[in-house]
Amino acid sequence: MRLLYFFMLLIFTSCTYDEINVCQTDNPSFRECVLPIFQKHCVSCHSVGGSHPLILSDFNTISNAINNPEIDLVLRINDDGAAVMPPQGKISVQELQIIDDWIYQGKPNN
Repeated sequence: MRLLYFFMLLIFTSCTYDEINVCQTDNPSFRECVLPIFQKHCVSCHSVGGSHPLILSDFNTISNAINNPEIDLVLRINDDGAAVMPPQGKISVQELQIIDDWIYQGKPNN
């Protein structure tokens, strides 16, 4: 009986799964792909009550920031200079590609 429990434990703890990537690289969804990137890297400072007045928490605020040349959001998240965002570390190449693809598709609110 102990042997049975041992093998059951071994089998159930060895089961793994690959994380499913819901982002389509050719047509990324704002809600499933782009917004989670901004939530992960930006919202801690760029939200209501955050340390910076620029809000990046929903489609309208993110889209407007991308369209505003004074903010230069796309350059700041792709840059290596002093004004790079986020300041804690760069957004990954894969995440930047998702954002770039979303912009290239016309920034759909999907």
